[in-house]
Amino acid sequence: FASINNDVIGNIVDLSLEEIIDRVGNKGYTFTRAIMRGARTKENFIKQRFLVLDFDEGMSEEKFKRRCTELRLSYVFMYRTLSWSKTEERFRAVFLMENWIENSQVAYIINDMLYRIFPESDKSCRDITKLFLGGKKVVDINLEARINVAELAKAVHSYYKLTKPSNYVRDLEKIATDWGIKTVDGWFCIYDVKDFKQEELDKIDNKIIDNDVLVILADKEKLKSSVSNCSLANKSFIKEMIPLADKFASK
Repeated sequence: FASINNDVIGNIVDLSLEEIIDRVGNKGYTFTRAIMRGARTKENFIKQRFLVLDFDEGMSEEKFKRRCTELRLSYVFMYRTLSWSKTEERFRAVFLMENWIENSQVAYIINDMLYRIFPESDKSCRDITKLFLGGKKVVDINLEARINVAELAKAVHSYYKLTKPSNYVRDLEKIATDWGIKTVDGWFCIYDVKDFKQEELDKIDNKIIDNDVLVILADKEKLKSSVSNCSLANKSFIKEMIPLADKFASK
């Protein structure tokens, strides 16, 4: 395993999406989601665009597809692992972000968000340094599929409201505390930067901006007035998301 690890971290290649799918899903190539500078450690993280879920038990391929459809999450491809069988469906699903994630804290959050929606997946998928083995058969491909961080945050909220209706706000606020981010009425303060004007961004002191992602952090005396500015600036954005969550909860 150590020799495989050394081969992977020292072998960064530029491939088309179709080539990646074929090599990983059909030919068993080992890969990492993130690009690292040297050894696979959090400190060496450079950037990430793929998200990966690994299922060994508790989830069928069809159940996984249904949940993705319900929450409007589109994956790029899904492949069966080398240990897959008709009685034990073991597979991995790969998602592709619209843009690169270059902040390691944001990278951890988005990987954990996907895990929160699919708790049947391997917990180690949250580790941004994780190594993934390839498979023996690609079973589904959606080359145009992309997701962004704001959509993923909305899907987490919808999933918790659907599956834990009595305590979902408390649960989401606890998750946000673990991540070190702010919430507004149970919604994560994770947004698409394009939904803000520059003067609104300037008013938010305690934040991370990573390409198209805005994350409001939850410290520095509760962000003082910046939190209020964040809330007011995003009331219309939050109201647009709430009916979608209600739709999922009514199913």
